[in-house]
Amino acid sequence: MPRTHTVDEGEDIVSIAQKYRTYADAIWKFPGNAKLREQRQNPFVLNPGDVLQIPDDDPKKVAVATDKKHTFRRKNVKETLIIFLERNGKPRAGLPYVLTVEDRRFKGSTGSDGKLEQAVLPTDRKGKLIVKTPDGDEEYPLELGFLDPVTEDSGLRARLYNLGYLLDEGADERGLEAAIERFQFKHQLKVTGQADNRTRLKLVEMHRS
Repeated sequence: MPRTHTVDEGEDIVSIAQKYRTYADAIWKFPGNAKLREQRQNPFVLNPGDVLQIPDDDPKKVAVATDKKHTFRRKNVKETLIIFLERNGKPRAGLPYVLTVEDRRFKGSTGSDGKLEQAVLPTDRKGKLIVKTPDGDEEYPLELGFLDPVTEDSGLRARLYNLGYLLDEGADERGLEAAIERFQFKHQLKVTGQADNRTRLKLVEMHRS
């Protein structure tokens, strides 16, 4: 019988696979997880309380010469943090930044599309981004791995907040409705203030997750 794992806040398929010393693909493509795959689509955006079946270990055998030294590398032990910096829909290119993830610091500049990309560990949870601009430094706290599916109210609010349409993730229903209206108007969707399927799909597209 396969084991089961109940997803905690901040977990994704890679961090879960690391916990069970297996591969992310092995878990996600396991037949017992077919229903969850259909529901969530993205293994990197799971909801707390989702239940995954963990396949039994299936050791891989490799034929090698006995009189030589061999190196084996385990895949899927890192994730990639990707951030796009934009203002008024335009990329903020060439801006120097300092990215701190847990106790590690990285420096660089945003690309022509406003993108910064950094390899991180599946267990990383906290970070900070400092962007250096002509008008002074901008500081952004980061929570890694805490994005819920867009089908959940929490995931809807988080994406609207990250894109600047919702000023407070804890806004009341009227505030959420107004944010959805602004998003729908901006992207030429039918303005209803309700998060229908087209709105949610567009939100995932613009948020890039």
